[in-house]
Amino acid sequence: MAQGYIQPSDENEYLENVGDQYFEELLSQSLFQDIEKDDNNNILSCKMYDLIHNLAELVVKSEIFILTDDVQNMSERVHHVSFDEWSPKMKVLKAKPIRTLFMLSKGRFHCGDDVHSTVNTLIPNCKCLRVLDLSYLIILGGLPKSLVKLVHLRYLDLSGGGFEVLPSGITSLQNLQTLKLSKCHSLKELPRNIRKMINLRHLEIDGCQSLAYMPCRLGELTMLQTLPLFVIGKGDREGISRLNELQCLNNLRGGLEIRNLQRVKGGALESKEANLKEKHYLQSLALEWRWWERGEDYQNGEDGELVMEGLQPCPNLGALHRWLHRCEVSELDEFRAAFSPASASYTSACVGIRVGKLFIS
Repeated sequence: MAQGYIQPSDENEYLENVGDQYFEELLSQSLFQDIEKDDNNNILSCKMYDLIHNLAELVVKSEIFILTDDVQNMSERVHHVSFDEWSPKMKVLKAKPIRTLFMLSKGRFHCGDDVHSTVNTLIPNCKCLRVLDLSYLIILGGLPKSLVKLVHLRYLDLSGGGFEVLPSGITSLQNLQTLKLSKCHSLKELPRNIRKMINLRHLEIDGCQSLAYMPCRLGELTMLQTLPLFVIGKGDREGISRLNELQCLNNLRGGLEIRNLQRVKGGALESKEANLKEKHYLQSLALEWRWWERGEDYQNGEDGELVMEGLQPCPNLGALHRWLHRCEVSELDEFRAAFSPASASYTSACVGIRVGKLFIS
């Protein structure tokens, strides 16, 4: 999708759906094997038969390159480069018309002075990039500022990064379709002007445990299909969004977790503004209350029930989970009783209450 290979026949057709059709057609012709799927039946990985792999390699061999330690030179026709680790050998890519820079060793942290120097030297000179993988990269001083100048970028993977904030100029990447921030455990906030990223379709922020709130006007990104986490911020400070930012995001797919529901002040009125009933493509929904936040805004069981009533999802939702963290034993019965009426309308969903690590049906 990032390289423009997927072309819909109808302008109203989603690129992702067309891509799925391509894959299913190839799968039906037995060109792939060992398909691995997640709990929502989405395909995670597959293998290609050796014969098909060799044929594909023959067709595109002049454009694809796997960077090794002994490489001295590289053809100008190479557009897509994969590598195992960041190292000085990558300087051979400087000023080349590279469109893809993809790391093979996923989940392994890369850091050090050599990495810092290589990244900051290479990125400004790869101005044609559409796909960039900087996952699990620990860079002294944060992400390179030159990142915001990659105006052709469609896919950016920053998963596992050690940064607390993103460069403010990242919102200038208006062609970006996919931004992966999974497991960025230190990330505290998203860019306040994220609404400017008008082509953003996938914002992967699962595992961002330090994320404190969602920015205002996030709901203007109506092309969003992936948003695994929505964090309700504390207080009414400027720039902090409320549940109504979800109102127009009706193309969301996969799973959605709404965190810090104990901060919802408007009961059913505010929670209804999330418009979950119109999110027909959601496959799972997690609703989380964190009860260690005491004070004037602390909800009781009745308040929680009103919020729950307003968060009624689409009837074909596959799974619903409610998490009550650090709930006192004396309060548990109150919540179970209060939520029972609200739960009755979730006819097709798997419903339960989770207290800490304990799941109660």
